Amino acid sequence: MSTPRLSVAQRLAGLPLVGNLLSMGPTRSRIAVLGIAAATFALLATSGAVNSLKNLEERLGTLGWTLAPETSTEARIVIVAIDEPSIDEVGAWPWPRETMAELTRAIDTAGAQLQLHDIVYAEAKEGDAQLAAALASARGAVISQVPVLDINQAAGLAPETIRAGQMMGSLAGIQCSNDSGLMSTSSFLAPHAGFNGIAKGHIAPVVNGDGSITKQPAVVCVDGLAYPALALSALLEATGSGIEQVGVHSAKIVANTGSMSSAQTLTLDSYPGLSVPLDAEGNLRISYNRAPESYLVVSAADVLMGRAGTELLDGAWVVVGATAFGLGDVVPTPYSGATPGVELQARILGSLLDVAVPYTPNNAAWIQASIALLFAAALLFVSSRMNGRLSALMLPGAAIVLPTASLAVHAQILAGADLWLGWMPAAVFAVLASGLLFVLEQARTRSQRDRVFNNLASYLPSQVAEEIA
Repeated sequence: MSTPRLSVAQRLAGLPLVGNLLSMGPTRSRIAVLGIAAATFALLATSGAVNSLKNLEERLGTLGWTLAPETSTEARIVIVAIDEPSIDEVGAWPWPRETMAELTRAIDTAGAQLQLHDIVYAEAKEGDAQLAAALASARGAVISQVPVLDINQAAGLAPETIRAGQMMGSLAGIQCSNDSGLMSTSSFLAPHAGFNGIAKGHIAPVVNGDGSITKQPAVVCVDGLAYPALALSALLEATGSGIEQVGVHSAKIVANTGSMSSAQTLTLDSYPGLSVPLDAEGNLRISYNRAPESYLVVSAADVLMGRAGTELLDGAWVVVGATAFGLGDVVPTPYSGATPGVELQARILGSLLDVAVPYTPNNAAWIQASIALLFAAALLFVSSRMNGRLSALMLPGAAIVLPTASLAVHAQILAGADLWLGWMPAAVFAVLASGLLFVLEQARTRSQRDRVFNNLASYLPSQVAEEIA
């Protein structure tokens, strides 16, 4: 007689947890495994392991925009690009301030409603008075300042300490206390005092771990004062309510409790009807719903030399900035590994004008939990209606299909409603649950086969018993 063999499944059954699972009925054991998957996910989320996948979630999450982007021309916003042809024709960057004054006047003469300079005029230079006068006499003009965010410093993406120029144009009504949650810093790069009479807005980005930019702080606190983003300052300038005076504008940031509302909302007293959805840190999400080619781009040299048709700039919001690759103002985006930073300012401005800034609703976590619950029910249904051979195919397949479904739901809602739900939590749970259920079903099948083999081996030769089992 052959001696009954001790299987891997039987050895695993010697472990208290595994033994208990195998001794349960099939349905109870599957529910228990799903509970273990949920507990494991909660542990990973608490430890920050799930957050380590944030870059992947952001990168794939934008598929809701990039798979079918808006391609119609954005006629309201024109980018005047300091590009390679401009540098070849006008000269190396940075250009003399007199040249920038000429460009400013040319844009204004062409009928631009307002111009935003994605440029920081930090150092005092010859020709500053001419540039300041050109900006002041334009229909509307806003220039840039850069608070150096502490989070970017901590990540090694910005110098530790820098204070150059003067930060101007703070908003009244926003508290910069330690518990406000707003981005804050004591470092900045700003225009010098010669530009104090010109409206300003910050262009500080929130840089992700992979170098991409998906958010910008609506306001940044510097030395206890709140300074608005460039696009927000442009809207305030467009109201014509005295932006040249420091601190004349008031704003409010209010926490929201509605399930489909953003964590916070920014409102501007000088711009009624505008509500900007913000996350808990006061950031607004940059929309990538438009294809890059939908933005009108005019070479700065063509504007300077009078070659650009005035009909392009007439009545437009003009964003002036560098696009030449060698100037370094490029960032990775969902569309390209090297997108000019000026395009991001155009995107933010367009979202504000459309009152369509994407955001994450307060109940996003509950929606993710509901999706995970549906996945658990689907896995329970599938695993209870298949044999061991099918489980070897279906459960590993579910570890691919269900995360893809989570991404598809996120992408569809993002494309249709500009809501960023996220998709990674439900996807991670699906992978854990599918994997653990696969192990359980394989262990159960092996255990059943071993029991049949051992029974047969008690009165048949081992080889015959193994073939039958």
